[in-house]
Amino acid sequence: MAKITAGLGTSHIPLLGHIIDKGDSGDEKWAPIFDGFQFTKQWIREQKPDVVILVYNDHATSFDMKLIPTFAIGCGEEYRPADEGYGARPVPVVKGAPQLAWHITESLIQQGFDMTIVNEMDVDHGLTVPLSMVFGEVDEWPCQVIPLAVNTVVYPSPTGARCLALGNAIRAAIDQYPEDINVQVWGTGGMSHQLLGERAGLINKEWDLAFMDDLKSDYHKLAAISQVEYIRESGTEGCEMVMWLIMRGALDHDVNEVHRHYYVPVSNTALGHLIYESIGVHEQEADMEVANIVAPVASRPRLVCLAGLLCDRRIWQEVAERLSDVARVEIISFAGFDNLTLMAQYVLDNVDGDFALAGHSMGGRVALEIYRLAPQRITHLALLNTGVHPKSMKEVPGRMHLIHLARTKGMAALVPHWLFPMMSKSGLCNVHLMTDLKKMVTSYSVDDFNHQIHALINRPDAESLLAHISVPTLLLSGSDDVWSPVAQHQAMQRKIAGSVLVVINGAGHMAPAEDPGNVAAALRVWLEKAGKE
Repeated sequence: MAKITAGLGTSHIPLLGHIIDKGDSGDEKWAPIFDGFQFTKQWIREQKPDVVILVYNDHATSFDMKLIPTFAIGCGEEYRPADEGYGARPVPVVKGAPQLAWHITESLIQQGFDMTIVNEMDVDHGLTVPLSMVFGEVDEWPCQVIPLAVNTVVYPSPTGARCLALGNAIRAAIDQYPEDINVQVWGTGGMSHQLLGERAGLINKEWDLAFMDDLKSDYHKLAAISQVEYIRESGTEGCEMVMWLIMRGALDHDVNEVHRHYYVPVSNTALGHLIYESIGVHEQEADMEVANIVAPVASRPRLVCLAGLLCDRRIWQEVAERLSDVARVEIISFAGFDNLTLMAQYVLDNVDGDFALAGHSMGGRVALEIYRLAPQRITHLALLNTGVHPKSMKEVPGRMHLIHLARTKGMAALVPHWLFPMMSKSGLCNVHLMTDLKKMVTSYSVDDFNHQIHALINRPDAESLLAHISVPTLLLSGSDDVWSPVAQHQAMQRKIAGSVLVVINGAGHMAPAEDPGNVAAALRVWLEKAGKE
């Protein structure tokens, strides 16, 4: 299978290409700049990537005011260096990776990203300078390249949260590609600089270094930075740094930073460069937690997302990232609890003030219990892949059988017997998703599972509560959810005045993880509705 092994961030300052093309890169006055890439040149020779997905912004070369795609992906066989007004750079033609590029494009569109497909285009310094700085002067680039052009030139640019989510989606696409290839993702542009206007020449070293510090572990905080803040703090062209978030989103949560270089000034720009290597960890701790997805922003409503049976933050993570521009998202899971009312009280005790509330599966039942206990604190209510029906004659023996299975054969035995039947066909075919969900399930102990099962078996009646719900309510189901089918949600909709039902086509019981794009879109519309007075 294909694997993203590393990510690289670097400025793409055109002066650097000019210095190289003139043969002056060995000049002593440029040594502090180019010395910072000597490690990188040795590293790349050892890494030997087959394909680089190179994220850059076109500088009115292939895209101008006639056509401004937010995200454009190159699916062609090759790309020639562009003439940017002083002749094309004397560097090799960039060889594409069309088979992989089309696979990525199909996957991204299915995940909710409306990509612009480009089969012919010339590439400017935004793409060729990073190749020269990393590979040096070569007769042929030693790997294939997939250009990913991002609009950072014409307002409005994509948000940091959207760029981070695009990186996540690229990761999912690569994980599903069957060929055994080594893929790297490079994010380019920046750092702080402004070319025109009263603040021309602006460089903010403190901002740049803080950005590089946060990118490793606190990247969700960076995803909340607005374009206005980029411009204010790092100059009109500093907003190019948003492209580094696509690189970061494509990597594991935990990475090793193996190299960093920063130098000012280069021309009128701050130069930044770093390298991350994946270390194979793509999950968080699975115990009871409250996970802050973005830095608190007072103007945004608080959204609390509750995980279900044997679920943790992974079930909500991608949805939360997609909503981080409109809400302060917290994810709560319930390892160690054996009572739904105690789960509900835990949430009320640990979340301040009023909040919008979304519950998935068992988390939906907890959400209803929270509403029963403190309706005055809930502004919006969303119930996903859940139900209010009382336990049936078959339910208790069935759940006891699963506990017995876990005790005798281990939690991994639940994957084929419990997890797989909940998934849609497309979900089961998503290798990256299934790997994450398997890790999520097996991160729980048998005792945790036993506690949650007994909480569900002894659940309080919630059906009588539905008629009393008076806040904007979203019901969401997957068309392929056999565990909590659409009909179950239709029955709830009939009892909740003014509620809206959204069915995610092709999704199963794990809809927030199976189709985070469409689930986030439904939640976004729901959040925009006026809440309680």
